[in-house]
Amino acid sequence: MIRRCLLAAAIALTVTCTLASTQLIPTTLHLPETNVNISIHVTLQPGFDKSFHAIQFRIDGRTYRLIAKSDLQYLSKPEGPGLQPADPIRGLVLDRSRLFFLAHYTSEAKPHTLLFFIGDAGASDAAPVLVVGFHEDGSPYKVLELDQFDTSNFTQLEDGSPVIIGKATLSQAYSEASKDSVYATTYDPYAIYIVHPNEPAEYSLVESKRYNQLHYVWAGTKSREDIAVVFHDKNHHRPYIVPAKDLGKVFPKTQ
Repeated sequence: MIRRCLLAAAIALTVTCTLASTQLIPTTLHLPETNVNISIHVTLQPGFDKSFHAIQFRIDGRTYRLIAKSDLQYLSKPEGPGLQPADPIRGLVLDRSRLFFLAHYTSEAKPHTLLFFIGDAGASDAAPVLVVGFHEDGSPYKVLELDQFDTSNFTQLEDGSPVIIGKATLSQAYSEASKDSVYATTYDPYAIYIVHPNEPAEYSLVESKRYNQLHYVWAGTKSREDIAVVFHDKNHHRPYIVPAKDLGKVFPKTQ
């Protein structure tokens, strides 16, 4: 009995110490903007969620510190099935430190680097995102910071402009989604942010509308639950919109 009590106490002490301690995560990155290395480190807060707010950068003897508005996450290795914080994002590469996703682009023949720090997504909410860029002297700046944004792609427009694509809200399914059968979701449009060197990214209504019309549907900039987006209907070659109240006519299983 005494041994069991001592063992329980030891386990409790270990858990308490784990929760009470912070963890420093450092990494080094080569910046093509300056052709030198920059060191980056964050301090994970106590607890199991591995979150952080402050990011410290050091380059050529200078130190910079950025503070995020929302909790950001250390992107742990997958521990089971389902959505993971480090799920692949088109156009981005997960850094070996697992602190951020990495992207590069060229503007006016000059290379540029972007770091995508991702927060923890809720059950039905998109995760916070902080995108960091660098000036020619290596100093960091915030390119984009949103409380909720499900980043899906980093790519370029036809004119070569780099863009960040994602959704402010996660779509909710009216039925079990399947790539082989008809299903429907709430209306949640994609948003397009154009990236400009040395400046914050700019939301583009024109490009957002065009992208949604090509790859999704378009019914305005806001998410809506009064309409539904129907996918994989054999009578339609692309997604289309119906009033949510009429879903039963299209997809009886939703009733």
